[in-house]
Amino acid sequence: MRVRTLVFVVVVLLLIPSAAFGADGSRPRNLISFNPLGPLIGLYSGSFEHALDDEVSVAVSPTYYNWNFGLLGLLTDDDWTFWYFSVDGGANYYFDRTLEGIYAGGVAVLGYGTVGYRTEKVNTLVLGAQGHAGYRWIFDWVAVAPQIGMRYEVVTADYEGELGAVPPTSVGGFSFPIAIQVALAF
Repeated sequence: MRVRTLVFVVVVLLLIPSAAFGADGSRPRNLISFNPLGPLIGLYSGSFEHALDDEVSVAVSPTYYNWNFGLLGLLTDDDWTFWYFSVDGGANYYFDRTLEGIYAGGVAVLGYGTVGYRTEKVNTLVLGAQGHAGYRWIFDWVAVAPQIGMRYEVVTADYEGELGAVPPTSVGGFSFPIAIQVALAF
């Protein structure tokens, strides 16, 4: 059952971009991207960015990770549970023209996940913010953008299981994400 679900999701993700073509010669106002290798490990992520005017765009990036829907799920027993869902939403400012050239922006992060083994489980709530900068090239209907950033997240975790309830614990930390985004421009 898991293999069929994985194959279905990969096929759908590969077909979605075909609806994005149809440029009429004008500059693109939208970008859509997804992680083509992520489904192999149960990671489904992507982003949508829309130009509001000549300098500013808004973006939303949902992420869903469930190792039962990837190769890890095929290699582990059903006693393990691991899933995570998050949404990043924010804006980018373009110094040249929107969706192209040098940009800087920020996003807010909201996520929730669970890690568990049999009757034990840890639930997590993630809140964070990220600042980033990059450069985007658009070649007809394909956009490429290397990006660097600084992200701060606070993770609050609580335990449920045979040992009884444990009060929630919070921890915060910085990360420095580096990415190369390939997107469809339309």
